[in-house]
Amino acid sequence: MLENWTSGDSNLTSEMVLQVLSRCPQLRTCQLLVNADFDSSRVGQPALELPFLHTFDLRYSGPLSPVVREICCCISFPKLRDLKLRGKTSDFTSTSCAPFLAAAPCLDTLAINIEIFSTSLVHFLRALPPALRSLEINGVHQPWSHYNYNEIFDDDILDVLIPSPDVPTPSCPGLEVLDLKYPCAISDQGLLRFIRSRTMKGVAVSFNYGMELDVRGELQSLLQHGLHLDLKYHEPPPLFALSPRKGIRHGLTLIASGADEDEESGEE
Repeated sequence: MLENWTSGDSNLTSEMVLQVLSRCPQLRTCQLLVNADFDSSRVGQPALELPFLHTFDLRYSGPLSPVVREICCCISFPKLRDLKLRGKTSDFTSTSCAPFLAAAPCLDTLAINIEIFSTSLVHFLRALPPALRSLEINGVHQPWSHYNYNEIFDDDILDVLIPSPDVPTPSCPGLEVLDLKYPCAISDQGLLRFIRSRTMKGVAVSFNYGMELDVRGELQSLLQHGLHLDLKYHEPPPLFALSPRKGIRHGLTLIASGADEDEESGEE
């Protein structure tokens, strides 16, 4: 019985994919590259269960929402732990992904492209399974390119992950690793508030401005206890020279971890 399926066939349709999957009940890992148009012949039919699938990597060169609707929402993944969804800008919303996320209650790691979102990330974060431990959001690495995105990760979005008196249990209560691999509009103060409110193992953020606050200095105790912190700051180009976020101009990259602290102590 097939346990691992990797397909680079760009002519696959949703019906073809589902036909193959229906014959692979023992499937453990699946990596698909799909470019062909999708049909809707299976929508509304009973979900196809893949009881052993734990890793699913789905790439599509067009809008991702139809892929999720046609494939992911037709399958039940009771043991899925690792999910990657990559596509282009589309009408991907919390509504379009909710049935899929509900079918993957054990989801542990999620990597997704920021380009696929057309509406608020807030609703998407609220729809994620509570058990999720690692969230990675990818995008174009070039600083300031985020202005082409429909949704920017900022303090208001980060607040969804922070406990408050009104919402003592935030979205993704089990989150331990947050990796934002595209220029974000989170403030240093907002990031500090987030890290201090959670028990995080790793945080990586690419900022769209210069350093405003020495986050590493503020988190020395957590760094010494194993927190891995990877922060990249990007100075604005001359066009944005008057931005209120000019920041401290010494160094564009700051990488901090408990290991770094130990090495520095040893050198002394």
